[in-house]
Amino acid sequence: MEKRKNIKIGVVFQIPLSDGRKAYAQYVYDDWGNIIRIFNYFTSGVEQPSLQKIDTSDLIFPPVHVGLQGAIKQKVWKIIGELPANDYIYKGFLNHSEVLPMPKDRTDPVKIQSWALWNGEKYIELGEKLPKQYHDYESGAIYPQDMIVERIETGFDMFAYPKKHNRFSTEEEVKKKFESN
Repeated sequence: MEKRKNIKIGVVFQIPLSDGRKAYAQYVYDDWGNIIRIFNYFTSGVEQPSLQKIDTSDLIFPPVHVGLQGAIKQKVWKIIGELPANDYIYKGFLNHSEVLPMPKDRTDPVKIQSWALWNGEKYIELGEKLPKQYHDYESGAIYPQDMIVERIETGFDMFAYPKKHNRFSTEEEVKKKFESN
């Protein structure tokens, strides 16, 4: 039986894209899934990546959860080096529960029963309306490899759908909610 190798926080790996380019990401934190950040840095052909350029590049989107072990083990994503990840700040991830039935079309609104923030230790209930201060938070869902590639290439985020179509709280509603707690 092959022994499972643990992937260390800080590893940098390449993600092949459909047009032949490669994107670069870093494993930055272990929560209930591997959290990675994806840099706005690409190479094509046989061009060798520069860890220094990767390290100074902006992010394409905020860090997300992925199934990193499988992608590395299957050699879909290839480790190319290591960089410190101590500048990563964990801000939490959103989760929600829908009211069924689900919409038939992705353009139809999803009725959210409740929103919650996972802060790394516990869930904090946010209510039926997502407060504005959480609009830019990522979903706590674990992205499969193909959805990471799709999001890098097109910007499409399957898990942003409920946030985009849910009714959002006003600043006054948020203030009242937090003052009452």
